[in-house]
Amino acid sequence: MNSRHLNNGEEVYGDLGAVVPVDEDTVSALIGDQVILLPAGLKLPSGHLFVLRLDGEHYVRGD
Repeated sequence: MNSRHLNNGEEVYGDLGAVVPVDEDTVSALIGDQVILLPAGLKLPSGHLFVLRLDGEHYVRGD
């Protein structure tokens, strides 16, 4: 499965799966059925979550 960055205004949601470091600044996170590249310092709650990228910032909300 290919990893990708979120586009501006794009949201992904689903259960958080594997989170794998890519480099010191980036992780690859399985969210639902999508693998997304995210900043390594972003706090990801376990379980069902939503990640939104807006104006270059990532926002996370857990259920």
